Amino acid sequence: MNEVIDFLNSNKFQTECDVTGIWQVVDIDFVSGDNIPDKKTFYIARALKEDGIKVLSQLFDSYCIENDIQNPKVKRITIVKSMFIYPGVLLNPNTEKEDQDESISSKNLPGYVWVQCLDKSGHLEDGSQKVVEYDFVFRQYRFLIGKSREWRDIPDGYNFKQFKAFAEAEIGRICGIKD
Repeated sequence: MNEVIDFLNSNKFQTECDVTGIWQVVDIDFVSGDNIPDKKTFYIARALKEDGIKVLSQLFDSYCIENDIQNPKVKRITIVKSMFIYPGVLLNPNTEKEDQDESISSKNLPGYVWVQCLDKSGHLEDGSQKVVEYDFVFRQYRFLIGKSREWRDIPDGYNFKQFKAFAEAEIGRICGIKD
């Protein structure tokens, strides 16, 4: 497929930050063969370098194949964050084993589950799809249902418990679920 490489042969990365760290959070805006707009986020090491671009291209191609996305057309590639450490898998220094993500049932939305990752990111799912994604390192969230799928800042001062209550109330409102 090589959609990313083809796009970057005639276009440049957009940046929303200074690219100073080793790891970058990269959003790829694209449309599927059905002309449906979509976005996928990847964590890439040295995204502006040739090896980073190859990895990004391979990951995007794999994502499209796994999700049966036919004839994707990349519209924009944006570096939205840059950091010095990978925020993914963390090791527990006491055991030197990978800690596990945690799933917790929603208190207000029957059948919904919060998946909390050790890197302070995660999502709320309804059993078949993610409906909210969040990242407490960057203090951002986005709804994956409704009109807007853009990343937004988590309101100042919200701890995780307050954010969950806020997100569950919004999902309940969007989906017409009464608590």
